[in-house]
Amino acid sequence: MFRRFLLGVFAIISADIFFFQILGMIASSIIATIIVGYARPLDTKRDNDLEYFNETSIMLIVYCAMLFSDFQPNEHVQYQTGWFMILFDGIHLAINLTLLFQGSIRLAQLKFTRWRLWRKFAKIRGERMYQN
Repeated sequence: MFRRFLLGVFAIISADIFFFQILGMIASSIIATIIVGYARPLDTKRDNDLEYFNETSIMLIVYCAMLFSDFQPNEHVQYQTGWFMILFDGIHLAINLTLLFQGSIRLAQLKFTRWRLWRKFAKIRGERMYQN
């Protein structure tokens, strides 16, 4: 939360100078990546690895944003960088959504299997009930 606040303040203060905005974003991303990679602040290895992946992805997108800006005068390079950013954002989104819904999908599979077994043995339970 503090990082985003600091980044917002830095972007407002340096609104006239694009170089300092990019510099602030890169520095913020590098520091966050180092902290997540070294300190491993989250509870599980999976959560730490996902957070490290997210921070690295943000850093890569910031580097691409630098090439997508007016610092790079070649329009062909900007065009190719834009398509790379779209592709990488799509891959990043797909990985995060897969990991997000993985637990829900597994729970739905287990509930369906439980329901199917309950239906399969409902007839047996019914016959036993009437035999007593």
